[in-house]
Order: sequence, then C-alpha cells, then structure tokens
Amino acid sequence: MSEGRVRLAVGAAGLGVFGYYTWDASTMPLGQMAMPGPGLFPLIVGVAGLISALIVILDAVPRLRQGSTLSVPGGRTARQVIGIMVLLTAYVLIIGSVGAYLASILFCTLSIKILSGHPWWRCAAYGTVMALICVFIFDSLLNVSLPHVDLW
Repeated sequence: MSEGRVRLAVGAAGLGVFGYYTWDASTMPLGQMAMPGPGLFPLIVGVAGLISALIVILDAVPRLRQGSTLSVPGGRTARQVIGIMVLLTAYVLIIGSVGAYLASILFCTLSIKILSGHPWWRCAAYGTVMALICVFIFDSLLNVSLPHVDLW
C-alpha cells in the first residue's frame, strides 16, 4: 500500500476520533483556569489531536504524488508498538477500577520494560516515580480530579 494512502487514512481516522472526543469534552463544564472543570484538559487534548490529524493529512498529499510504499516494521519494533497499544488500552480500561495511582504506576513500569529491556526493579522504580509525579501534578498542582479507589 502506498505511504500517502496510509497517512491519509490515519489522518482521517484521527479527525473522526478526535472530532468525537472534542465534541464530548465540550459537553462537560470547562471551569476557569484558576479552577479547571472536568472538560478543560480533554478539550485541549482534543483540539491538539485534531490539529495533529490535519497535519498528518497535509503531509499525506505530497506523498500521494510520489507513490512511495510503506514498509511495516517487524521483529522487536513491531512487538514494542503492539505492546504499547495494548498497555494504553488496558490503562483506559482499568483506571476507573484501580485508580489513577496504581494504573499509572503499572502503565509506566510496563511501558519502560517494553521499550528499554532494563531489569524489572529499575523499570518499577522509574515507572513509580514517573507515575507519582504525573498524578501529583494533576491532583495537587492543577486540581484536576483523577479516579481514586480505596483498595484497602
């Protein structure tokens, strides 16, 4: 398949997904910058996604004329891409049931393991620190409530 057509299809899919995401985020209260509502950051992400999808489409147009073909990665690279896609899907599915802290720690730890191949203890240490910093930024500094679950 030509690279231009693949990029055009991915850009169009991105427009659809981020268009719906942005619309859905716009139905939630936005709040104010001093006290953001639940829809503010998803709206920003949605608009950024729409812009990215448009850039992908604009990048596809000259590639349609060139007729270059797309090579699909294999081996370790393909396993890494599939692994991260599975982790992102799992993260979205479990964050509501296990909470932002545990879901983020698991996601970061496993992502680092998949991408780096470092020992488990190092991946767990880096993943835990990264996740705690990210959740702290959202919960404490930005006052954006993330899913919390009392596990014990």
